[in-house]
Amino acid sequence: MQYRLSTAGLRKLLPALILATSVALAGCGGGGGSDNGDNTNDNTIIGKIVGTDGFGVPGATVTAVFTGNSTAGGPLVTTVTDGGYRIRGLFPGIYTVSAFTTVGGVNYTGSTQAVVTSHSIISNAIIEMAPTNAQGIIQGYVTTGSGNPIPGVRVLASVNVEPAQGTNATSDLLAVTDHNGFYKFPNVPTATVPYTLTATALGFVNATTTVTTLTNGQTQARNLVLTGSGNTTVPTPTNVLAAALTQPSSVLTPSVIQAHASIGSVYDKIRKIMSPKYAQLAASHHLVHGTKVSPHLGGFGAYAIEADVFFDESNITNVSGYQISRSEDPQPLQAYDFLQDPQASLYVDLDPSYVPNTQYDFAVTAVSVDNNSSSRSAAAAFDPLDLEVVTSPFQNQTIHNPNPVTVSWQAVNGATQYGVFIYNEYPSVGATPVASATQLTTTSFNAGTLPAGNYWVLVSAADDSSIDVSISQIIQFQVQ
Repeated sequence: MQYRLSTAGLRKLLPALILATSVALAGCGGGGGSDNGDNTNDNTIIGKIVGTDGFGVPGATVTAVFTGNSTAGGPLVTTVTDGGYRIRGLFPGIYTVSAFTTVGGVNYTGSTQAVVTSHSIISNAIIEMAPTNAQGIIQGYVTTGSGNPIPGVRVLASVNVEPAQGTNATSDLLAVTDHNGFYKFPNVPTATVPYTLTATALGFVNATTTVTTLTNGQTQARNLVLTGSGNTTVPTPTNVLAAALTQPSSVLTPSVIQAHASIGSVYDKIRKIMSPKYAQLAASHHLVHGTKVSPHLGGFGAYAIEADVFFDESNITNVSGYQISRSEDPQPLQAYDFLQDPQASLYVDLDPSYVPNTQYDFAVTAVSVDNNSSSRSAAAAFDPLDLEVVTSPFQNQTIHNPNPVTVSWQAVNGATQYGVFIYNEYPSVGATPVASATQLTTTSFNAGTLPAGNYWVLVSAADDSSIDVSISQIIQFQVQ
């Protein structure tokens, strides 16, 4: 199952997302309440809990309470396998969303804020957790040039993490200024500095600053000054490109993550080998700009398909966020999600509804801090591949020397090339294949005779545009 806004719903929400912080604060003194007098509790926060390594955290407890109130007494939910959570039945207002879990006797916590508006679903409420003794605080004031406090400003703290999907993602923690213009991030992991802070509010030019160091228990103060924007417009995002990765859903399961915490980086490395175009885009977008991961709470089958939508924006000074539109061919594009991040240039969506051999189209619209929308970008399409399946060797097979090791796999519809990667250690960070081949057009590869020992093999497929990639399950075998 997937959760998204309808076209009509998002059209209503877009201006509210930009106005909500100031409206909510004005309506309730900074402690929640209604916006525009519509005090309905049909609103939802959807998000994801990740560790400092970016992997989803299953089994964490998540609560949402009106900001300024006690953290006790809010609705409690538990994260699912990939760290996703959903909190329903919320009234409009500004919420502090907190997460807690215990692993190996160590307490992990994290928090962010979320701005809930009427009849809305707020996605991308991502919380990065860390041990309570490995956190710091970032706080400060947002004012005008004359020193007047600005309430309702969204301050985003961008942190680079590497999620299980295998992409370097920027998870933006959110804090909203109170009536004194004060904001605070109370649970900032110290393991993932530096942090880029961006302050954005209706009618003001965005301001940024950087926190380059943060030690355990330390408080870093960063004040930001906003100047008037002057009813500016924003250009239409360009160079939109969509890429798909089909991978075994087991990559996202807790048992695999706990046993092999760096497995995602191996899938990412193979993906970049098979798709130089993706590797080039990833290098230019991840390190400088932001990434948002759209979480869903549906269950995956044998495979999990990830959508990566890259885009360029030449002027982020006056951008409040980006509307993502999506369609399943031949349906028309519809509003799908909204990135409340002025620096975003990559949208990552891991949605159980994606199926192979189906065309999906994406487009991006920029929204200014003055609530002006650009034109919708040109559409970019992807067609996910089937999951690659290794047929030989089979799991835990023993091959006796001097028999050669022959790797065979199923042909994938739409794939024009294949790659084989054999390791003599579990594929993880730093592992180098002892035998590999790429740009293969057949469905088998003779690796010859290998020394006795344990081996692991993956097979990958890519389409003719080298942008849609599929990677198999990891197969372990022995040579004696």
